[in-house]
Amino acid sequence: MTDSALKTLCELRSKKQCEAREVAGLIIKAGSMRELYRLLMHDPRPEDRLIVIHLLKYETLEHEQNEGLSEHLIICAYLLARHGNVEDCLLIWDAKIANFSTFLGLSSVLLVGAGIDETIRFLRTKLPKRRLSFRFLFNSRTPRNDSALESAAALRHIEYILKAGRFADKEEKVDKIKSMCMRFLTT
Repeated sequence: MTDSALKTLCELRSKKQCEAREVAGLIIKAGSMRELYRLLMHDPRPEDRLIVIHLLKYETLEHEQNEGLSEHLIICAYLLARHGNVEDCLLIWDAKIANFSTFLGLSSVLLVGAGIDETIRFLRTKLPKRRLSFRFLFNSRTPRNDSALESAAALRHIEYILKAGRFADKEEKVDKIKSMCMRFLTT
């Protein structure tokens, strides 16, 4: 990574807020997304969260417009999940449902980076006060970015995965995702 890219990254890390255009400038200075992800993977910091949020939104939009699943989306979702902020589960959910391949390929374990119980509690607080079924929310033509619909869908998915016992080896799955990310970034 160039010195100007490192300088820009340090500047963004020191800010309380950063904008998408600033992150886009960082990508340009880094020379490639891969170089930027390499640095974020090897030198993780709590202040990287805002940068990673912008990167994940960018990657999600790319995947909504194109079929498939890239390593970049997996790395970005992993980077955000390891911050352990429960509210980020909805951003990772957006990435997971970007297209058919992302739904199947992006591990559901990344949705619960803040913990299974914490994530379920958080998603339940996002649901409407009166009890509405997922089917009602879906059929009411609620826009896709409506938090009630997204929360209901993510909650239903997480509860299904939990009931199926697929979170039993959560830490092992996260370690495998990390290893895959590291392999991709070092080759």
